[in-house]
Amino acid sequence: MLGLTGNSRFDADRGDVEISLPETQGFSLRADVGNRGDFHSDFAVTTQSLRKFKIEGVVNGGGPELRFDGDRATFRLRHN
Repeated sequence: MLGLTGNSRFDADRGDVEISLPETQGFSLRADVGNRGDFHSDFAVTTQSLRKFKIEGVVNGGGPELRFDGDRATFRLRHN
């Protein structure tokens, strides 16, 4: 299983995005799912900011930025 070694961004318009990372992976999370979007995570996120459709936080102490931007999209963040 590969982990994050640098910042990553995923954009979706009316689709589904599923990302799997090692359970111990540390990263900073920014998700803007839009009005009709969803975000699901297997990781415990230490939330720094939670607004109507935006989530910002860290997982496992932080690390590279993992960003999700979407409109009517579903994002799933899984761990193995």
